[in-house]
Amino acid sequence: MAVKSEDWVTADSAFKRIGDDWNKDSWVTEDWFKSNRDTATQIAPLQAKPRVYRQEAEANMKTPAEHAYEGVFQPKFAALEQSCLNDAKGESSKIEFLIQVGKDGIPEEAPTEKPPTPFVACLLKKLYESYVKKEAVFPPPPSGGYRMILEIDPTTLSATTK
Repeated sequence: MAVKSEDWVTADSAFKRIGDDWNKDSWVTEDWFKSNRDTATQIAPLQAKPRVYRQEAEANMKTPAEHAYEGVFQPKFAALEQSCLNDAKGESSKIEFLIQVGKDGIPEEAPTEKPPTPFVACLLKKLYESYVKKEAVFPPPPSGGYRMILEIDPTTLSATTK
């Protein structure tokens, strides 16, 4: 079930428990079993990191400091959104966006669990450019390595913390 739902973190854990004792009724061929096991081994770490970040961001989002930071963060993030406006054409569903801001306001990471849409790819590029140039695009957060979850609506280009 984990393979079918592309939950590679859970699948990887299950494959480690199974070892080489695969079930022919479940996997039909050993090649199919090994292919899925190898995929889980490769992709699980990529999916696991955003999950940990999400837990930390959710904890941050419950603090009074977060509500104060959101007010000064939003206008700066809105400027990035506006610069990616053309890449948002045709995107109509809300997007969850994880971001980590360093102690000086420099974007540090924005891990994604799924392939980014053109709009998100544009945001990621802008954040990466700021990171490489060591540009503080955001005000200093309540703590270094500060993680947040944003909900972005490309139709209105408004990000709100979730």
